[in-house]
Amino acid sequence: MTATLDWQDDDMWDSATEYDLAEQATINASLSAIDALIEQGNIPEAIQQGNDALLEFPQHAEFIRRLGMCLVRMGEHGEATKLLLSAASLDARDHAETLLYLSVAQSRQGNINEALVYANLATNALGAETRQWTLLLRMLQQHIPAEALLGYAREAIRLFPHHTEFQRLYAETLIACHKNNEALAYTAKIVQQAKQPDSSNQASRNGARDMLCLFADCAIKASHRPALAEAEKRLREALIASPGQISLKTSLAKILSRMQHHEAAFTLFQECFKEKPFDEDVVRGLIENASEKNALVGIRDWLIDKVATAPQLWMPPLLQEASLMLGNWTNALRFFDEALEQQPNSAEPQYQKGMVLLRQGHWKEGWRSFEKRYETPDIARLSVEFPWKRWRGEPVAGKDVYLFPEPTAGDTIQSMRFVHLLLARQAKVHVAVPPDMMRIMEKF
Repeated sequence: MTATLDWQDDDMWDSATEYDLAEQATINASLSAIDALIEQGNIPEAIQQGNDALLEFPQHAEFIRRLGMCLVRMGEHGEATKLLLSAASLDARDHAETLLYLSVAQSRQGNINEALVYANLATNALGAETRQWTLLLRMLQQHIPAEALLGYAREAIRLFPHHTEFQRLYAETLIACHKNNEALAYTAKIVQQAKQPDSSNQASRNGARDMLCLFADCAIKASHRPALAEAEKRLREALIASPGQISLKTSLAKILSRMQHHEAAFTLFQECFKEKPFDEDVVRGLIENASEKNALVGIRDWLIDKVATAPQLWMPPLLQEASLMLGNWTNALRFFDEALEQQPNSAEPQYQKGMVLLRQGHWKEGWRSFEKRYETPDIARLSVEFPWKRWRGEPVAGKDVYLFPEPTAGDTIQSMRFVHLLLARQAKVHVAVPPDMMRIMEKF
């Protein structure tokens, strides 16, 4: 991502005429130097040069703007906001990039509503300029919830329906919002349109490949059998044309695993592991399918040895995932504790740690940590969408009670016992069920 501005064209700020030609040449050279430093990622030096320039030109909006942008990148969001607002006051037009960075600064300070106000203003100022929209979406993707991002992604797709990066972002955002069927329909349409990507265009080939992998993910999440079969067919065809593409192999392995072709999936995941030994999907698929084909004992020792000999190469979530799936509770607890040292308020490792403690029979501490599941992203999202109080056992006769799925299938099935209990108390019961559990839940 670059923070450069098209200040040399018609967007030149209005006050530029206050400077003579020599001064303007100096300003232009300084701005170019700062832009180059920003693009290289040398933010401290860019800040130093910006401060030096402001000593000579203290009211120049572009230097102030760039300093604000740099401070956002450095995490100095309060000071950045002051500078960006100052730049906006000197240049009264709605400058899209200033508004974008103000949105990020507010988001990082937890002011989501203010962040969205600035993002909306930026959207209005952007028009149909692809580069600016790319910057907007990349920044918003990092700093606002998926539910809030979805509207911007839809607008980008409306303006640029064939832009591969926007297509991918829109599909990923739909998935993040758990709109799996909508994501499946959208990716299926794009995959159909991209049957014959321009073979001479690398971007076209990459975009078609990425969308095919996303289509496969959507088919898995939606548990849609015809889509799974279609994804398998298209992935095999794509691998004939590009046999070395590891992303296509990984997607095909995941499809085969979901269709319960465990032998074939395990073989493919083994191939993928040689090239991507620290990829979470690959390791998870390897363990799951090894278990299904009764090969887990051998692979457990092998993977535990991989973790023990080079733990620094494994991302923390992958270490935790591998240890949990391999049944190595001691390692799992150690990795969760290390994660909590870095992020003591993080709900996910607390919740996962609770599951391990419960498996070990440490009931009091385990249940306390397990309660953190209500703060994990998926369940927290439900709390935002359905902001109702939790049932604590009080009378519910004549009232609506909603049962939401637990994070795991086993716990969701266990929670179904409350349906009969609540009906006996004359409650109106509503049950939310994951798509892949619909058939089994109909029995309840």
